[in-house]
Amino acid sequence: MGEKFVRPPPFDLQACYDESSCIQPLVFVLAPGSDPMASVLEAAEAIGREVEPISLGQGQGPVAEALIARACKVHGDGSWVVLQNCHLAESFMPRFEEICDKLGDPRPHENFRLWCTTCPSPIFPTAVLQNSIKMAIEPPKGLRANLVGSYSSAPLANDGYLESNAKPEKFRKLCYSLCIFHAVLQERRLYGPLGWNIPYGFNESDMLISLQQLFAFLEENEETPFKALKYCIGECNYGGRVTDGKDRITLNSIMERFFNEEVLETGYKMSQSGTYSSPGVETREEFLEVIEGLPLVAPPEIFGFHENANITKDTKETNAMFATCLLCEGGGGGASSGDKDATIAATAGDIKEKLPAAYDMEQAAISYPVLWEQSMNTVLCQELARFNNLTNAMKKSLVEVEKAVRGIVVMSGPLEALGDSLVYGAIPLMWKAKSYPSFKPLAGYVTDLLERLNFLREWLEEKPPATYWISAFFFQHAFMTASKQNYSRAETIPIDAIGLQFEMLQASSYAKPPALGVYVYGFFFEGARWDKEQKKILESDPKVLFTTAPLMWFQPKRTVQIRHPPSYLCPVYKTGDRRGILATTGHSTNFILDIYVPSDVPEAHWVQRGVAMLSQLDD
Repeated sequence: MGEKFVRPPPFDLQACYDESSCIQPLVFVLAPGSDPMASVLEAAEAIGREVEPISLGQGQGPVAEALIARACKVHGDGSWVVLQNCHLAESFMPRFEEICDKLGDPRPHENFRLWCTTCPSPIFPTAVLQNSIKMAIEPPKGLRANLVGSYSSAPLANDGYLESNAKPEKFRKLCYSLCIFHAVLQERRLYGPLGWNIPYGFNESDMLISLQQLFAFLEENEETPFKALKYCIGECNYGGRVTDGKDRITLNSIMERFFNEEVLETGYKMSQSGTYSSPGVETREEFLEVIEGLPLVAPPEIFGFHENANITKDTKETNAMFATCLLCEGGGGGASSGDKDATIAATAGDIKEKLPAAYDMEQAAISYPVLWEQSMNTVLCQELARFNNLTNAMKKSLVEVEKAVRGIVVMSGPLEALGDSLVYGAIPLMWKAKSYPSFKPLAGYVTDLLERLNFLREWLEEKPPATYWISAFFFQHAFMTASKQNYSRAETIPIDAIGLQFEMLQASSYAKPPALGVYVYGFFFEGARWDKEQKKILESDPKVLFTTAPLMWFQPKRTVQIRHPPSYLCPVYKTGDRRGILATTGHSTNFILDIYVPSDVPEAHWVQRGVAMLSQLDD
């Protein structure tokens, strides 16, 4: 259909203003990463209007009301009032609706305008939304569009700005580098957990303050203060939004690529192929020409990714589309309702039949008593109790939903949600509350659960395994701690002084456990692969997203005795989502541990690739 159909149209704030009146609010509906405040200030300055912004929140309602009342006065100067983040002021919204309803009584100054910004929220008054001029603001899609947007808005769009610094050549190159850095951070969100564990809302305000600091640092220093720039931009401006420790490492790694002495040299390659490089142009128009020559769809290399990352991104977008379509599906009726009930009953009966009997906890306590020298006994008993809790809840809910579809008991809200999940093949929410984290479809989840139960049953009824399946555990951290605790107690060494030495093994299994530590399997590489012959990680094969990691030997040692060869400190997560709740340790609850994986390329390469190990896949 042509390139024009994928190019985002430029946002025309002036056209929206021309359609407005003093009694009609203008509402910005925000998307993550968008901030229209700079555009509003620029438009106000162009026509000589004063802007009075206020960020709504606790206690700001009366202040905002007084501000609107003062600006509305007919004999005033007709200033603009900007109410930011209306979605955060739930208690003020009813009063805000009354204020908007009475804006024409008496009619305010003709130059007065009431601007509002809000994220999509049910608390924003519907009447205000219907009677306002609505503007949906989204960050530009695509790296090239992002760069065009940066150079088409203040301050980079201002005449003479690129030449106004005392060191114009350095300033121009670093401005371009900063714009690409900003675009890369925003675009990495499209790649899901490969890009960021948590999708951060980096926006234009982060880049604007960074531009101001860049201008000031170059003005005040003879040498380019890269250390100060990296701290202010990487740790404060953008890093201030980052809460996950692994994401902070990724951010700093990307920062190193775009802020170094080589960036000041024309032709410096910002990507492996050189498609993105430091240009030797001077004016804003020339920079825009360079940007227009960049690929419309940015290749993954500029973000630090392997080509396979495009598959991950496309899969993520497809799943999101299907999830949205599923929300639009209405409830069935008549004959289709009977078909649904039959499906629920059949699925519930099938799962219930597959679930084994609960573990005998009394027998477990006898066979594996609490012993000072063997912490794994405690780990096993705790795991058995957790799985009993899960399977009992599953059985009980399945019996109840079977009764509900037969009309024996009332189909309550939770039971109806359970039935819908059984029909759509998703893990029911009431099971998730009792379960280990999993993003598998229902069939895959049940199969995985049965394999875990079987692994623990063999351990309980026979003997401790020679090799441990890491995915079988509800709480992997307890298993890791127990492996160190056994060594700590045997050698009378404080556990805080003990770490794990990791060794990738050639064999796929062992008949006997090691004399020290544990053999562990069940990990998967995402973003890289393990090469048995070369004994190191290499680039992924084309179209292969996940590969099995080798059997590993976790050997506890004194921390001071541990030596690692050249390696990549690879994070290990429970699920491919990688996202969890930030625990008191500073790590995500989805994070298990870091493993040193042999590698002969710089660690930054794998960090920007988003390489990690997972204890389970999502299929």
